[in-house]
Amino acid sequence: MHGQCTPDIETLDRLCRLTIRKAFAFYGFKNSCIATSAAMRDVLERLGIPAELMRVEAVGFPLARLAADASR
Repeated sequence: MHGQCTPDIETLDRLCRLTIRKAFAFYGFKNSCIATSAAMRDVLERLGIPAELMRVEAVGFPLARLAADASR
């Protein structure tokens, strides 16, 4: 592992977006979150940034979004 570094938020954002684009190009779909997260962890660790995977569940409420869109 390389020396430890602390990237700024813009760098982390670019790394994350690049990882997502590459995963989409590889898999052809966007719901590859576990594999993409593992790839992102590997990228961060190669840069010397300690990283761990964390499992999170979320629920979306499409009706709330529709109501918000309608109020615009």
